[in-house]
Amino acid sequence: MSEKMSENVKREKRKSIRSLVVDHEVNGLLTKEGQDRREPFLIWDVSEEGLCIWTGEQISPGDVLALTVVKPLTLLLKCKVRWCGRQEIENGYRCGLEVIGSVDILKKLQKTLRR
Repeated sequence: MSEKMSENVKREKRKSIRSLVVDHEVNGLLTKEGQDRREPFLIWDVSEEGLCIWTGEQISPGDVLALTVVKPLTLLLKCKVRWCGRQEIENGYRCGLEVIGSVDILKKLQKTLRR
């Protein structure tokens, strides 16, 4: 699948508006399921069912992650990687994640970021 086609598929699947995380630094550590290694990440944006993160390490679609958000509030999220793409300018990867289980925790995060 071409990169442009992949981008179009991504846009078609979006069900809700994204809340950009611009005035806040929202970060934490991610762990791939079955591994002990923890990697730092920053949240790029938040939607009703998932989020987009930036990380220095490539992760693969289908990977299941445990995200520990430590700033501005402490949260634990379990997510599935939907897509991940290299970001040359930022020297890392932007990845789209779908929350597994209750999405109520994302509403709490969105509410905190709107303050």
